[in-house]
Amino acid sequence: MKIFKIEEDKIYRKALKESVSALKNNALIVYPTDTLYGLGANALNPEAIKKVFDAKGREFDKPISILVRNLKQAKKYFLFNQTAENFVRNFLPGPLTIILKSNNLPKELSPTGNFSFRIIKNKVTDKILKKVKFPITATSANVAGGPDPTEAQIAINQLENKADVVLDAGKCKISKPSTVIDLTEGFKIVREGAILKEELLRHL
Repeated sequence: MKIFKIEEDKIYRKALKESVSALKNNALIVYPTDTLYGLGANALNPEAIKKVFDAKGREFDKPISILVRNLKQAKKYFLFNQTAENFVRNFLPGPLTIILKSNNLPKELSPTGNFSFRIIKNKVTDKILKKVKFPITATSANVAGGPDPTEAQIAINQLENKADVVLDAGKCKISKPSTVIDLTEGFKIVREGAILKEELLRHL
């Protein structure tokens, strides 16, 4: 496990190179987001996805979200409706996870056929996504049921040596899980997190 101390909005060349290399080789990284630290792997590779489940001790029937750079990339993998576009434009980048249908994401990410994505506000992670050119997993960097990884060390303590690279940017700004909404059929709040129900309803 290689641990790199980085600044909130700046990643150094070696840390970026190591992160990108790990992801391209189907290894795992721990990376900062606006909410909690994420456990990242190539979200298009079944082998890499399985490593995420194994590292977390997560049951395979529980879906894993992915991280995309922007709306354009999200539309490559998700079947959008007008409601989804509206929420993306009003809340993303930010602490919101959106569930939609997909025709081309690996079934290993979700046994239900419903998939979810985030677009986060973090310059470090954006640089990584720009380099690898594929989405990465966006599940929190902890074991199933473990403490929320608001700091890199909390993730390190739980994952031990299961991640190849850890990017430590200090405490996450929001330090709460993202809010999750299901837009596959209408509108449903699956988990109320950093964005409150009242805020979401104003944009329906």
